[in-house]
Amino acid sequence: MEASLDYNRVKIIDVSTNATVPNNDLAYLMYYLKCVFTVLKCNQFSYLTNYNNFANLSDSDINELMKLIKLFNPEILIKIKVFVLKEDLDCGNRFFEISNESMNFHANQEIVIGGIVTNFSEIMVYRSKWLIDAYYNPLNRLTRRVNSQQDLRTVKSIITPSNPYAFSNTYRNDEVCCCNIF
Repeated sequence: MEASLDYNRVKIIDVSTNATVPNNDLAYLMYYLKCVFTVLKCNQFSYLTNYNNFANLSDSDINELMKLIKLFNPEILIKIKVFVLKEDLDCGNRFFEISNESMNFHANQEIVIGGIVTNFSEIMVYRSKWLIDAYYNPLNRLTRRVNSQQDLRTVKSIITPSNPYAFSNTYRNDEVCCCNIF
């Protein structure tokens, strides 16, 4: 009689760190982008994820940030299960690294978003309030301001640290997905 045993163990490690984000719409969007790039292992735009330096962004940096924010729409990341909703989480969001110990390699999945090819071996678990506060509300407020001013230079006067914003639990998502995931 011959016996065999397949051994497969998935390891999940909490790799979260604490973050203190300035109370500013650009800072929140930069933090959101940092979270996206953390799970996607993308360091290409690190200057746009340093949310503590939001006031130093040039007009072209702000334009680039807004393009990336719309490109990395959370619905895409939720659909491919890189962002996972969990309302009873003890904080706004957490990051988990997933590995397959039996094969001694990380469980990677390759994706392409807006021409950027990346692998991911982490997921982010979040509460819906985190997504509303870090993405939808800041994006909607900045978009309305830029559209009403028709000049990105005026955004610089709006984004000063002395201008706090109140957050609500409402959001509107009328963004259209503009990328493909393979």
